[in-house]
Amino acid sequence: MSARKRVKSSQTPRTSQHRNSYQTNLLAWKLKEDLSNSRSTSKHVQNSPVEDSEQADADEQAEDALQIAVRYFEKGPFKTSRSKDKTLEKHLKTVESVAWKNGLAPEEIDILLNVALSGKFGSAVNSRILRCMIPATLISEDSVVKAVSWLCVGKCCGSTKVLFYRWLVAMFDFIDHKENINLLYGFFFASLQDDALVFTTLLPVSMGYAYK
Repeated sequence: MSARKRVKSSQTPRTSQHRNSYQTNLLAWKLKEDLSNSRSTSKHVQNSPVEDSEQADADEQAEDALQIAVRYFEKGPFKTSRSKDKTLEKHLKTVESVAWKNGLAPEEIDILLNVALSGKFGSAVNSRILRCMIPATLISEDSVVKAVSWLCVGKCCGSTKVLFYRWLVAMFDFIDHKENINLLYGFFFASLQDDALVFTTLLPVSMGYAYK
């Protein structure tokens, strides 16, 4: 019995020492992990300004590309060729990408509305331009009045005309002033008599605004 007691008593310190060693190692591992996470977080925080700077550079490059694309459409059209078609598609995609992501400034909308309704390019190009006329802030009333004047000249096809009316209805609340637009209701209603599709699209909204 005394021998067994001595064996048990001799094993107890070893178990206690093993447990203490395990706890020490576990604590050291936790401290190491905490230190690693702290360094990772600190490194991430330090990289955030760099990431912000890269994002700012990307936005600036996109803005520069948009200005180039707007000038391209303003100066067009150009003789059709494969290289010109690729350039046209590139600038169209630039306008669409920036418009859907950030919207377009009033000056850009003014230029592109004139491009779409002046008949410079084909109806497919004009339709794509009109579909991405999304304002970043507001739309100038003068831009709308000039666009309507292009309808009087008859440079654009019927589908482009209908698409413009739909755009006008959707974006009406974004127009900064409406005094001169209210004077054009006679022209609008005359146009409504020419196209049943425009009639169903524009008449309910225009009558609602007329009585406001």
